[in-house]
Amino acid sequence: SLRAAQEAQGAEEAREAVSGAGVMLIERSQGRVLLLRRSALVPHAGLWNLPGGEVERGETRSRAAVRELREESGIDPAAARIRWAGVKTCGPWFALVGYVAHPVAVRLDHESNAFGWYSSREIVREPALHPSVVPLLGARIDPLP
Repeated sequence: SLRAAQEAQGAEEAREAVSGAGVMLIERSQGRVLLLRRSALVPHAGLWNLPGGEVERGETRSRAAVRELREESGIDPAAARIRWAGVKTCGPWFALVGYVAHPVAVRLDHESNAFGWYSSREIVREPALHPSVVPLLGARIDPLP
């Protein structure tokens, strides 16, 4: 029924309103992933994470991920020529997967105090990781929604 469909859509929006979304940005030449270190001004201070954050009301996870990438890293997807490859999900975590030809310039906002491009081997050895990073790294890439 229409009411059931509306209720299902409302439940999905409610889930997305409290969920997070990020971008796994990979530079193709060496396969390194962009990570940002969270500043003392935000939750998970000192932990390395993908650029990302909360999904705002009425926003899809994909749009939230791109917005967060712009806000936290200053990266404009069009200017950086990001080639979107798909999505990775693992439990509550969601990441758009995008590729750039080479590492692109990063301009951090107040939420992060450092950034770097890291190989999978370097990432799994880093002790100060947000709990979403390793599961998302190992997740399969699904088609874009």
